[in-house]
Amino acid sequence: MAFCPNCRYEYKKDLKECPECAVQLVAQLPNEPENLQNEVFLTTAQDETQLQMLSNFLQNEGIPIIMKQKNNGDFNRLYMGTSPFGADIYVPENAYERASEIMGFINAPSDLEPTVDFEQEEIAYEQKRSRWVSILLWVLSIPSIIMLIVSMISKFHR
Repeated sequence: MAFCPNCRYEYKKDLKECPECAVQLVAQLPNEPENLQNEVFLTTAQDETQLQMLSNFLQNEGIPIIMKQKNNGDFNRLYMGTSPFGADIYVPENAYERASEIMGFINAPSDLEPTVDFEQEEIAYEQKRSRWVSILLWVLSIPSIIMLIVSMISKFHR
């Protein structure tokens, strides 16, 4: 079997490069670095995209990570290339504070994102809907009103 020295996943022998990290695979994993032996849980990535984004942010800051797939995620990731179960991300104990700061920055709301007041949106939608229902009822009732007037006039003329 071949292993990625970066993400530490095991792949089939016929692969030469890790599809996730674009790193040359090795026949045997090196011993776990000293600074990862006291790992602490940081967060859970819900899908592959979030997992790659978070791991890239942390590794770009020089923080090594360990990803532990949930359920049978390792099996899925090995054979299908992805896992729907997400993964837990662990960091060294001495880098936890810095990693938490990075996570806070990533999860912080952006000034560029519009803030939507869903309650106001719902009120405006209901008002608009109410107006259209009223108009529709008036339009549909006009023929009935005309027929009623015509029938009343015809009764009085007899």
